[in-house]
Amino acid sequence: MKKILFLWCWIATVLISAGAMAKGTDPLSGSGSPLYAGVGGMVDQPLTGWDTGNYLGLGGSLFGGYRVDDTWSVQFDIDQLVYSGGGNTLYNARFLAEAKYTFLGESLQPYLLAGPGLVFQALSPSSFSTVNLTVVLGAGVQFDLGSPYHLFVEAKDHFVLPQGGIQMDLPITAGIWTNL
Repeated sequence: MKKILFLWCWIATVLISAGAMAKGTDPLSGSGSPLYAGVGGMVDQPLTGWDTGNYLGLGGSLFGGYRVDDTWSVQFDIDQLVYSGGGNTLYNARFLAEAKYTFLGESLQPYLLAGPGLVFQALSPSSFSTVNLTVVLGAGVQFDLGSPYHLFVEAKDHFVLPQGGIQMDLPITAGIWTNL
């Protein structure tokens, strides 16, 4: 767990340094680089289709994207979560491709997310693992912290499509992103 925390702190430091080297333009204004990257911490609540022994999941998210225009973006997320309970540990890694629609605003911009992905799940100590399709629908809000930084909070409803049923969970993520 300490190694994961160290990795996320290192990634945040790299992103902040990259933003400091940026030209200082607002990534939402249509000027500057259309590329962005971010990092966030997350908590995840399993909803339906999960083993009742799994409790709240903790993890992080790393993402990068491309702004098509002031409202539309395409982004790719890598989310890692760990759930513990009943003597088991479930590792959950998600790889998502998302479309993001941002509503224009001065310092506060709400947004919507949707897209497909893959989820890798491994249960320990039983050594059971699986890869499944997933679909995500989400909403969030981002706050300008002064160009080029943005704080965000979002909730995503994940629909994991394993054979024989659907698993749903609701991760809530908070973090920072910057223009590259």
